Amino acid sequence: MQLLNYEFKAKVPALDSFEKLIQSRQPTFLGTDHQIDTYFAVNKGRLKLREGNIENALIHYDRADEANSKQSNILLYIHQPDAALKAILSLHLG
Repeated sequence: MQLLNYEFKAKVPALDSFEKLIQSRQPTFLGTDHQIDTYFAVNKGRLKLREGNIENALIHYDRADEANSKQSNILLYIHQPDAALKAILSLHLG
């Protein structure tokens, strides 16, 4: 699955009002995902394996190393949890 993602970080002066705004959009709460991200050495972009109790994915992305808002071009492979995938990636990519 190929995605286009924009990431930004912002300081929120009034957390309560910001939370009310988000809640007014009726988001779906899936739970708290404890995630472990493992990054692998690749020649282009970044490659990480995300292991969580909600999200499990192999993610390749390209994005600039800068402090401002940034665009990421993402290739996402969603998989079932399996220790063999991490072992294979670690063996071949470090």
